[in-house]
Amino acid sequence: MSTTRTKYSYLRNLDDCTKLSSKDYLCNGVTIQDTSDKPMCEVKLRTHFVDKIPQDCSTKTVKAHLELWHPLSENSWLFVLSSPVSVSIGCDSKNSLPTEVEVKNIGVLTLQAKCRCYSPTMTLITTANLTRNYSNFVPYCTYKP
Repeated sequence: MSTTRTKYSYLRNLDDCTKLSSKDYLCNGVTIQDTSDKPMCEVKLRTHFVDKIPQDCSTKTVKAHLELWHPLSENSWLFVLSSPVSVSIGCDSKNSLPTEVEVKNIGVLTLQAKCRCYSPTMTLITTANLTRNYSNFVPYCTYKP
């Protein structure tokens, strides 16, 4: 599709094209079409504001188990789950036992420093900032050859 979204072409693959850069290809023998002249489904979705999928678009329904964790800030993660997940949270404290928690849907999980969260597919590891004063003695000396 052109940058102005007025022209497009359909390619099955890039095998017969010359790679110019990581995102740019030069392809010969391509038919260029106007987006206003009976555009294919993918073009309609990219060039028009639609609130439902056009009828001429082929669709499929796929049921998938989705478990996504995305870091937001220090010790905080956004999660998106298609079904509830049981996680175990443990911290590096002498009297701390791991806690089982059920997380579901969409939310934000924030953990204390020195804690970890385990699910069947991932491990979240927190960070901790340490500040220490350190003194180093550098003796004064002179050297004359």
